[in-house]
Amino acid sequence: ILSEDAPAPVACVARFDAMLARRAAREPISHIAGEVAFWGRSFLCDRRALAPRPDSATLIAAALAWGRAQASPPSGIADLGTGTGCLILTLLAEWPHARGVGIDLSPDALTLAAENAARLELGPRVRLARGDWLAGEDGPFDLIVSNPPYIETGVLASLDPEVRSIDPVLALDGGRDGLVAYRALIPQALAVLR
Repeated sequence: ILSEDAPAPVACVARFDAMLARRAAREPISHIAGEVAFWGRSFLCDRRALAPRPDSATLIAAALAWGRAQASPPSGIADLGTGTGCLILTLLAEWPHARGVGIDLSPDALTLAAENAARLELGPRVRLARGDWLAGEDGPFDLIVSNPPYIETGVLASLDPEVRSIDPVLALDGGRDGLVAYRALIPQALAVLR
C-alpha cells in the first residue's frame, strides 16, 4: 500500500504465481497457506490430515460448556482420530491443568499433531499414540472427543476435488453407511470413561 507504484519483487511474484497454480489445481487455501486459525490459535495444516472444520469448533464449544458445568474441569482427555491435534490441543490450552492423549491410525497425522503441540508449547501435556480408536488404552478419561470419518464410502467420489483429491481417505471414509467408526469407538469409550 505504501509503495503502490513500485513493481512487486520477482521472488514475490513467483511465489504468488505458484500459489495461484496450486489453487487452480483445487488445493485448499489452508494447505497453500500452511496453517489455519482455529479457536484463536494457529495450526499447521497440510495433506497429512484434515484441516479443522466448523464441526470441530462446534465440538470444542460443546466440550467447554460441558466442562463448565462440572464440579471441576476434566483432567484426563482423549481425542480419537486426532489429525492435526486441533481438538485435544485446544482443550489442553483451555484447561491448563489437564493432560491428554491424541490417538490416530495415521503416522503422518501424528507427526503433524506433534508439530502443532510443539508450536503451542503443549507437548509435555499430550501423549500422541498410534492406535485404532481406544484399543490398548486403559483410561480412565473424564472426557473423550472425536470427529471421526462419517462420509459414506459410496459418496466419496462425488466430493469436491479439494476434499476428494487432497484430504486423506482414512479421515473421510466412514464405511458403507458412514457409521463404522461410531460402532467401533462408542463401546470402547464407555469402557474407559470415568
